[in-house]
Amino acid sequence: MSHHTVLKTNIMARLRTETWPLHQQLEALPFSQALVAETLPLPLYVGQLTAYLPIHRALENHCEHTLHSQVLAVWRPDMARLPELNQDLSHFTVDIPKAPVQRATADFVQAIEHASEMPVMLLGFLYVFEGSRLGAQFVLPHLQAAYELDAYGVQYYRGRGAQTRAQWQQFGQRMDEAITQIADQNLVVDGAKMAFLHLQHLFSALWKSY
Repeated sequence: MSHHTVLKTNIMARLRTETWPLHQQLEALPFSQALVAETLPLPLYVGQLTAYLPIHRALENHCEHTLHSQVLAVWRPDMARLPELNQDLSHFTVDIPKAPVQRATADFVQAIEHASEMPVMLLGFLYVFEGSRLGAQFVLPHLQAAYELDAYGVQYYRGRGAQTRAQWQQFGQRMDEAITQIADQNLVVDGAKMAFLHLQHLFSALWKSY
C-alpha cells in the first residue's frame, strides 16, 4: 500500500485536505478579516455568539443523546460549547438578529438536523468546530484588545487555553480510530464541507447586517 493510499484512508488527513479550500474561503471573508484586524464592530461579534447558540444547541443535543456508536466513540461532554456561549452572552446586551442572519442561522440548524438522520455526518460538523478552537487561540488576544475584554465575554474563544492543541490531538485520534470505512469517511467529509459552507453564509449575512 502506498503512502498516498494510507493518507487517503485516514479521516483526519482527508478532512484537512478536502476541506482546506473552504477553510481558506472562510478566513478570507470580510467578517473573518475584521475579527483579526480588531475592526469588527462589537454588535457583529455579539451577533456571531448569538447565532452560534442555537447551532451548538442542535449539534450538542444530537451528540449527547445519540445511540450511534461512532459518534459516542468521539464525543465527550467537555466538548460542549453552550456553557461558554451562555456565559459570554450574559456579559453583553444582545439585539434581535436581522432577518438574513436569522435565516442563515436557521439554515445551519436545519443542516444539522438533516445530518442527524445519518449521525456519522455530525462528526464532520464537530471537526469544524473543534478545529476552530485552534484558530480561536490566535484570535483571542485581538478580541480582548478590540473590545477591552479580559475574561468575561471571550470564554467561547478562550476555550481550553493551553490544553487546546493536546485536546485537538486526542479528538483526532478518536476520529481516526472510529471512522475507518470509506463510506463513513465520505459522510464525515460531506458534513464538514456543509458546516464550512453554512459558516460562510452566516458570516456574510452578519457582515451585511451592520
